[in-house]
Amino acid sequence: MRFVSKKKVAAAATVVAVVGGAMAAYAYFTASGSANGSAGVGTSTAWSVTGFNGSGLPSSTGLLYPGAGSAALTYRITNPSSGHQAVTSVTVSIAADGSGNVLDNATGNAVSGCLASWFSGGSSTFKASDGTTTVTLPVDLAGADFITGSTSVTMSNASASQDACKLASPRLTVTVG
Repeated sequence: MRFVSKKKVAAAATVVAVVGGAMAAYAYFTASGSANGSAGVGTSTAWSVTGFNGSGLPSSTGLLYPGAGSAALTYRITNPSSGHQAVTSVTVSIAADGSGNVLDNATGNAVSGCLASWFSGGSSTFKASDGTTTVTLPVDLAGADFITGSTSVTMSNASASQDACKLASPRLTVTVG
């Protein structure tokens, strides 16, 4: 039988201690955790509707007569927000009082006997802010971007006197949705 020396026992004990210590260094517990945070979301901003060049009010050119002539109403729709918004609809309507009389654009007063139903706005056509690219609705506009629009306005030939409309300036309202 062979006896193991004290030096060999001590060396073996040292190896066991080092290996055991190394294994202990890799032992760990697992855990998890979480927390809730938030992000603020903005809201939509009302469209800016101005004259074709970006200032003033929408304007028209041309004279209306019963059953003849048309006025071309031009305007600009700008997204004043810092985020994207979509123009989904545009309507042009003739402003009227409770009796159906047109409102005069200059005074805001009703023109008695001049009926808003005698006037109509056609479909609008739109150009991108580059001025040449035709766009169709819906159109996504980035913040500060715009489109320009044009609509033809006509006056019908009613089977009644339309003298009350002579020299009137019916108020046209551009509504953007």
